[in-house]
Amino acid sequence: MCTLLALYRCHPQFPLVVAANRDERLDRPAAGPGVIREAPRAIGGKDLVAGGTWLGLNAHGLFVAVTNRRGATADPARRSRGLLVLDALGLPNATEAARQAARTAAQYNPFNLLLLGPEAGFVVVSEGSRTAVQPVDPGPVAITNGEPNDRSIPNVARGLQELEALVNAPEPELITRLEAVCADHRQEDPAYPPFCLHHAPFGTVSSTLLLLRADGTGRYRFAPGPPCVTPYQEVPGLLPLTATP
Repeated sequence: MCTLLALYRCHPQFPLVVAANRDERLDRPAAGPGVIREAPRAIGGKDLVAGGTWLGLNAHGLFVAVTNRRGATADPARRSRGLLVLDALGLPNATEAARQAARTAAQYNPFNLLLLGPEAGFVVVSEGSRTAVQPVDPGPVAITNGEPNDRSIPNVARGLQELEALVNAPEPELITRLEAVCADHRQEDPAYPPFCLHHAPFGTVSSTLLLLRADGTGRYRFAPGPPCVTPYQEVPGLLPLTATP
């Protein structure tokens, strides 16, 4: 299970704040943040098996991230969900990206695709025969591998509670508290894993913190391992993001 937490167009300094843990097979190779596509330029990590990404940001200010849906049996013949993210990052806005994702959803195993742009946000939910495009209003967003912002899921409820307390928080507090949440092993319900997962052969393999200002400047912090034991580091040279080198 991956965790996506976001403050969307509701923080006075940062229109976009994202804290995200990537849960994956421990032996699946990946590269840390860098330029992952051009025209438009996009940045993010890279899955070295299928070539996609779990999250990214493009030069139009469109942020895209994916989580798998809970309980779904994966069909290995289907396209990697990381390629869904990479394709969405090639589009200029969340509206076009949502349309494309809904149109091509049958090519992928079930997913939640989060699309947050400067003017509009959506979550595309695909589960078997059901595909829905849900608008994202300004405010806190929490997604794991069930319904977006579903407070019956313990990590979603706690994530929303943490985010609601940070809507007006200064930058240092945002960073400290969100990184602490991502590193937390607390498990309130045995049916749902903690934010930071250690359950070989799967686990939390990396964590990302993104704070983006309206002018495209901001902070990009990345932990290349489980954040409980791996320090976050500043990723230099990627923000502000421009369309060309």
